[in-house]
Amino acid sequence: MKKLLIVITGHPGSGKSTLAKRLSREYRIPFVSKDNIKERIFDSLGVKDKVWSRKVSDVSHRIMDDAVDQELAAGRSVIVESNFKHNIDSKRFTELAQKYNADCFQILCTASGDVLFQRWKKRIKAGERHAGHVEEISLDEIKKDLAKPYKALDLPGELVDVDTTDIRSITMPEL
Repeated sequence: MKKLLIVITGHPGSGKSTLAKRLSREYRIPFVSKDNIKERIFDSLGVKDKVWSRKVSDVSHRIMDDAVDQELAAGRSVIVESNFKHNIDSKRFTELAQKYNADCFQILCTASGDVLFQRWKKRIKAGERHAGHVEEISLDEIKKDLAKPYKALDLPGELVDVDTTDIRSITMPEL
């Protein structure tokens, strides 16, 4: 089987991590999450302000790139998950896939803005969001951002939209 670079993206609260973990278990493919890396850095170096959070996010992406590079270099498929940005992340994943002759398979997790906003509020209220993810944005701004369509990355290969409104009933994509 040809190695795959499986990129899972979408809004915060869209079910990216949940889906990535399920795919990782089902297909026995390593899974790299930017937030998992970022939160381990916060745990080791501390939580500060939004500027610090952004710096830690940038470093987390570089660590993620290294992990993806190592997996693909070893001839293994890999799953990466984050709320990737079209204008920043498309090129780097395309280059990694080309470097190792891997096929890209992108999954865009979606749900309505109202569903995303309710999930976001629930995570904050329940304390499920790591304190390092400093939120300096009003609830109205968050609601407006989550209502906007999320732009998929410009990657070669297949793009699958997955509606995660009912995350428990998602049919797993065929890889």
